[in-house]
Amino acid sequence: MTNPLPPKLKSLPASLPTEGAVRIELSEGIPIFRASSAVQNRIEELLEKQQDVSLSAEEEQELNCYEEIDDFLIKSITCIGAISARRFKHSSALYFR
Repeated sequence: MTNPLPPKLKSLPASLPTEGAVRIELSEGIPIFRASSAVQNRIEELLEKQQDVSLSAEEEQELNCYEEIDDFLIKSITCIGAISARRFKHSSALYFR
């Protein structure tokens, strides 16, 4: 069985800071990746503007990039979970023989 791989990102939003864009919090022993306040504010700004008027082509591309990052993180976590589950199943099968 092959390991599922997360999709590759095409680009990152130009407004994404190169440092401090993401912070990691530990919740019940699980690392949670959270966008910084600046990134969250920018996404909210784009979403609110999108409700009122059409976004410019650049803003639309920026919002799409943020959505791709979100999809990438979700799929990456899913892949990691699947790999971990297989390893646990394999190691526990060896342990209980």
